[in-house]
Amino acid sequence: MKGKGFCILALLLFFGGPWPAHQVSAVVNISVGLPEDNATCPTGLPAPQVKFTRTEAYELNGTKLIRYRLSVTNRDEYPDELFAPSPELPPCGLNTNSSRTWVDIDDVSGNYIYGFCALGTPDNLDLLWFSGYQGQQPPHDYVRVILNDRLCGTSYESEPVPIIALVPPKDASIYHYGQATTPVYDRDPANCKPMAVGNLAGGILQMKLGLPPFTGPVDLYMAIYAPQIDPLHVYLFVKENGNPILVPFSGDPNDLEAFDSGTTFPEQGLFGDIPVSSLPSGTYYLYVIVTPAGSLNAYYTWQTNFQIQ
Repeated sequence: MKGKGFCILALLLFFGGPWPAHQVSAVVNISVGLPEDNATCPTGLPAPQVKFTRTEAYELNGTKLIRYRLSVTNRDEYPDELFAPSPELPPCGLNTNSSRTWVDIDDVSGNYIYGFCALGTPDNLDLLWFSGYQGQQPPHDYVRVILNDRLCGTSYESEPVPIIALVPPKDASIYHYGQATTPVYDRDPANCKPMAVGNLAGGILQMKLGLPPFTGPVDLYMAIYAPQIDPLHVYLFVKENGNPILVPFSGDPNDLEAFDSGTTFPEQGLFGDIPVSSLPSGTYYLYVIVTPAGSLNAYYTWQTNFQIQ
């Protein structure tokens, strides 16, 4: 049986459907039709409320790319007719039956990034995206989403949406931070606080994992060391039937098991509420480790701790 010093040292040694408008040239220079006498031009519609939700890795003609997914969270407030097929309006390339409303994604200077001209229904405002290259910084720090009602000549524009995503690690980096009640996201991994414990003063331990999306596939490892419970082992968080459990780490890197593998959006959320009264007093040490998918040659390791009185 190996001591806790060996386990921690070994751990740190190894880690410390919609039609896209891009097929059309000059999408932003759309022609606006005049409303017919019986056309419905809605009033009082809100600006789109947009959230950056996740990243998705994919490959196109041998090029590794990443999708940055956006969702209009108040899409239910837009009527179906706003996205109805409109053959009477100018076509979207060869598509002569494109939607009445086209959706553009622009940067904050108003430069066109990407667009959609055949969403068909407001529900598909949950499926917006633009692309970048895997393993690189996001191509835009902020974007806007604009809904262009071509029939009525009306546009609905979102506020700037921050695109916060991390590049997979390219070398070995270890970060330390103090006890956090909620996870902290940042474009710089040094400022991230991925593991938080909730408000311990309320008598409940709420372990929360929170990381930004990544611009390429990664593996996620998590560990805890509680010397007052077991001074000889660091324990890994792993999944059993989809639920997190703890298993002792032997110190052999061949025994490492990722909590999440090959993902661009590591699992978020709670591990459940644990009464503080059920835990022995002392210091608990938490580790979150991210590596490029399938490799241990580079890593981000975040370390924090919390006290139980």
